[in-house]
Amino acid sequence: MLGVQFAFVAAIKESNAVFATLLQFLAPIFVVAYVSLSLKKCPPKYQVLGIIGTLIDLFLLLTNASFDALLVSSKDLL
Repeated sequence: MLGVQFAFVAAIKESNAVFATLLQFLAPIFVVAYVSLSLKKCPPKYQVLGIIGTLIDLFLLLTNASFDALLVSSKDLL
């Protein structure tokens, strides 16, 4: 748990809280992808629905539901 908290605080220090939250919410998606690829099985439907919901929520968080604005700077994305 300490490593996760350290990574979150380090991400906030280097960029901003929005980007740190983005990384935090994307982590379970990477875990599901890794397990699915290593087991050579598709994830269950409830996990796919959870991933879709997470991506929609991240879109709303990062753009305030507007296609014109992104709250993460291009420097942070690189």
